Amino acid sequence: MVSDEEQPSPSEFASIVNDILDPNVSAGPKKKFKPRGLFLGERRDSGAPIDIPSQVLARHAAMLGSTGSGKTVMAKALIEEAALAGIPSLIIDPQGDLARLALGIDESELIEKDGDVDRKRKLLENSEIRIWTPLRSKGLPLCIDPFRAPPADLDPEEAITAWDMVAAGFTSLAGYDVEKAQGKVVKPFLYEILVEGTRCGLDVGDFQSLARVVREPHQEFTRFLYPQCFIEDDEGEKPDVPGWDEVMFEHRLTDFEERLPKTTRNDLARRLAAFSSGVNQLLFSNGVPIDIDSFVEPAIPGKIPLNIVYLNTIQ
Repeated sequence: MVSDEEQPSPSEFASIVNDILDPNVSAGPKKKFKPRGLFLGERRDSGAPIDIPSQVLARHAAMLGSTGSGKTVMAKALIEEAALAGIPSLIIDPQGDLARLALGIDESELIEKDGDVDRKRKLLENSEIRIWTPLRSKGLPLCIDPFRAPPADLDPEEAITAWDMVAAGFTSLAGYDVEKAQGKVVKPFLYEILVEGTRCGLDVGDFQSLARVVREPHQEFTRFLYPQCFIEDDEGEKPDVPGWDEVMFEHRLTDFEERLPKTTRNDLARRLAAFSSGVNQLLFSNGVPIDIDSFVEPAIPGKIPLNIVYLNTIQ
């Protein structure tokens, strides 16, 4: 415990803080430093190097500071050091500040500032920088695939949770709040449509198809499960179309239309169909679907992926 006599006075404390923050304070002669972890820079007061173990990245962290205080520079340093340590990155870049990593580092400027040229070269040799561009074909186009079904090998509880998340996503996408009364009705309806449609092999894999099934679920399921009932034979006759009670019993289905009124189904179908055209269509179909596993796998063996999602393309 520090006694009152050992504690600095307010004026002495202020002087210490100013010395730490003052970039003009002499740091003394520099020594060659070999980082043991992720090298973040040097102290302004003493020039002592600062590095952190890579295990720190397994925890949540934030970099806070006013405009111009160096948050982006620190983020770049952390990303570069992670790459040197063999750790891939997924970077959300709304303004393009971090996308400049793809331009590399000016070696002459690095030498002028007494930087580590060998470390810079190693970074460029080891890294595979990818600029992902939603809505644009320049760069690597990226899209969202909300229709990706959960893996078939999930246990029953995991499958229910996964499908519930998919249904919740479509509910929110259509503009319904899953915590409010209407959303609480729409979500289970979509859950049943998606789960049973996938189980039966009915096409619910794009917005137009899903909207069509949402609007007339009994008709679409019946047409798919009993196609022969909608085709005339040589004599111009069609077999009788089974009633929905019979379809439900034979295929273990539910009464979809009882779950959601026709007016709500029509409104939901209209909202879903709107995502199949215009800019919305690009967001959900133009490019490589987002997949975390593919972000961490290098396209070039031995390289460390640095994935930068450049959000300025969707503004």
